[in-house]
Amino acid sequence: MAQNLNELCTTLVDDLYGGLTSQVFSILMRLGRASLPTLRTETRLPLRNLRNALAVLIQQHLCLWCTDEDGYTYYESDWYQAYALVQSGKIVKIVEERCGKTAGILVSNLLEMGHCKVGDLVSAYERLFNKNPSMVNADVHLVNGTAGTNGDRGHRYGNLGDQRDQASGQIQSVAHIHEELKNLLSKEFITLVGSNHFKPDADLHNEAVVEVQSKEFPDGVKGRKATAKYASALIRQKKKLRDGNGGTSSLESTLGSLKRKRSERDSPNKRPNPGGTLTNGKNELNGYVGHLDDDKGPILRVNYEKFNVVFRNEQLSSLCERYLGETTAKVYGTTLRCLENHIPRCYDRFGAAQDADLSEEEGDECDDEEHMTPSVTSYEVEAALDPSVDLKAGLGYVSNAHDIENGSRRQTSPIADLDDDDDIRVPQSHSSRVNGNHVSTVFGGECERLVRQHMGILREDPRHFIHWLSTRGGGEWSVDFNSITKYLIQTQIENTVTARFGREAARVIRVLHSKGKLDEKQVSKFGFFREKHVRTILTRLQEAGFLEVQEVPKDNARQPSRTIFLWFFDQDRCRSMLLNDTYQAMARLLQRAKFERERIKEVLDKAERTDVQGKEDRFLTEHERMALRRWSDVEETLLTQLGRQDDLVILFRDFIPIEAV
Repeated sequence: MAQNLNELCTTLVDDLYGGLTSQVFSILMRLGRASLPTLRTETRLPLRNLRNALAVLIQQHLCLWCTDEDGYTYYESDWYQAYALVQSGKIVKIVEERCGKTAGILVSNLLEMGHCKVGDLVSAYERLFNKNPSMVNADVHLVNGTAGTNGDRGHRYGNLGDQRDQASGQIQSVAHIHEELKNLLSKEFITLVGSNHFKPDADLHNEAVVEVQSKEFPDGVKGRKATAKYASALIRQKKKLRDGNGGTSSLESTLGSLKRKRSERDSPNKRPNPGGTLTNGKNELNGYVGHLDDDKGPILRVNYEKFNVVFRNEQLSSLCERYLGETTAKVYGTTLRCLENHIPRCYDRFGAAQDADLSEEEGDECDDEEHMTPSVTSYEVEAALDPSVDLKAGLGYVSNAHDIENGSRRQTSPIADLDDDDDIRVPQSHSSRVNGNHVSTVFGGECERLVRQHMGILREDPRHFIHWLSTRGGGEWSVDFNSITKYLIQTQIENTVTARFGREAARVIRVLHSKGKLDEKQVSKFGFFREKHVRTILTRLQEAGFLEVQEVPKDNARQPSRTIFLWFFDQDRCRSMLLNDTYQAMARLLQRAKFERERIKEVLDKAERTDVQGKEDRFLTEHERMALRRWSDVEETLLTQLGRQDDLVILFRDFIPIEAV
């Protein structure tokens, strides 16, 4: 896997930042950890060029570094951030759909710059507006602090999304930028940057070990109970280094410490506070604004871990739509989005599962919110659901024109429509949204009942999309992401096997995944195969790496006739194998795109000239226009396939750790 991943990441860095930067990055990927003299020896570059390349890599978070006690600085490549370059288009599209076009522009700027101080970002826009006042209330993108296009990253590796609301994408003032940034912070799409974000995990681990041993275990770790406490303390210290000092999130403390002045809050020129819910469920933005430009403000960057949560929700919604229909999938997608506010990441790479080994006394000292399963009520789902969704469409009801009025669900409250076995106490009223306005509706009505029916369908499905917890709020629900993600991964593996070897091979995979280790006779029995036929399928799957075989001899002679051959399916190994194949396929796609681009480089350079743009019919020949159209079709095809391959990588790598499967 390392070779294909190295090739892919180096290709991405070379495509976006040039050959000099990609050369240094490739050496770091190969060496793993190196000092500046070692890099100079390996790259044979002048010291000035080498330092410039390292500066670009560190700015883009593609290179981690740490200085030891002797003053020597070591550098290490961050392949995860390098791969994330391919997801820029998807990220900007999600932000534009959730927060508007202006937020998408700001996130695009952060993607291009890696990380940036708020004051520097605002100063760049101020200089731009002072230089050209007509740029105010215009769609502006910054590249390295100047006006220009949205950069290669946004356009080359994905569509930036529909430009639906042109007015919402206009940057009106500095205060407008502050409000959009606080909205992105509240949704955790962007995060604060500290010095620990530039250190490798190994150095953070060493710092945590020294801190825990010196303060909590000065006499050493002895005994099973002390070992469990030491492991728990080490995990908490790592999270403290990651999230900030004091054991609380840097984002929460920053937003909570910045008081909002009454004069600014009541100013008519200010946009309304978008609000937002933080990880702990508290709304910290109400009553606060935060002067983000004080002393250049905090340093911000894109939070890729949060976008992995969004990607997972999208794939789970697609899975639900495949089995339960579009309407129920929309209800499920709304449920996942409500839970999304309480989930900062898909999983914690520092190993939170070790906390289960603690004693009851130690478990009481842990943060309850961290180990609490996020939940959502039926009332919250109904309030957040798109009013234009016809909830009767997926329940076998005959469509009625009176059910949808002016694009919104009509809210009625016939209490008699509740089932006889529904012993749920509900409040008399609830604030809901109709045509963008908040109106008071009566719970227990048809709309709320239909939502509960959809939630019941999701609960009773064999895949168990949701789980019932209590009757609070018309029904309290949670999602077992670990279980449903494993099912999603298994489904993708079976689809891959079906495409390569046929349905019978996928049936064999399904049987072995369900039953465990089986011999040929048992596989043929459970899969309804002829024994000679199943042997051929098992051999093909073993050669491809999808199955493994274990030899169990009956005696010490170990003769084949006296040996039992047990076939088994290892999902962990299959994920790693398919992930490696996907990395290789993505690298080939990028290399093909680069080759096709080089073939018509002269035509592209001519078409990108400012005096030619918009006047292609006048300055380009028919042959050149045909070459541009052909290149556009080829690029669209390659990037579409690249996006599909990226979905597989996200599924196999980012939703759940391979070691935990």
